[in-house]
Amino acid sequence: MLEDDVKKFNLLIEDVGRKIEEMVKVLAEKEKVLEAKERENHRVCEENRELRRMVEAQPVNARDVERMKRELQALEREIEVGELARNVWEDKSQELENSLSHEFKDLEALALDCNQELRRLKIGDDIQYQLNAKGTRLLRLWVLTVN
Repeated sequence: MLEDDVKKFNLLIEDVGRKIEEMVKVLAEKEKVLEAKERENHRVCEENRELRRMVEAQPVNARDVERMKRELQALEREIEVGELARNVWEDKSQELENSLSHEFKDLEALALDCNQELRRLKIGDDIQYQLNAKGTRLLRLWVLTVN
């Protein structure tokens, strides 16, 4: 029984040893990745420093600053004009939609009146006017149905 315990213990030690070796390999891989990232970070930082030096070395004169301010103001004015024009078109489209809605309701009322007059005059019980709300042209707006 003691020998079985010793064998189990040796197997356990071997298993732990293999796991330690695997962990060492994983750790080595992660250290390589970390080193690569540190090199990349260092390269980017150095690039940023050089770019800062280049930007700081460039002369900025007052004329350029004033020109850039004027261009910015002109751009802001163009944006405002565009927004105003968009608002005007939105208002016009809303008015047109309201007008079309009222006209369509008037046409529905006329169709109803026509249908009542057709029945009253007994021209034909099988003739009836209906509106087609999806009509794209005036001819397609009115549908004459014969039952």
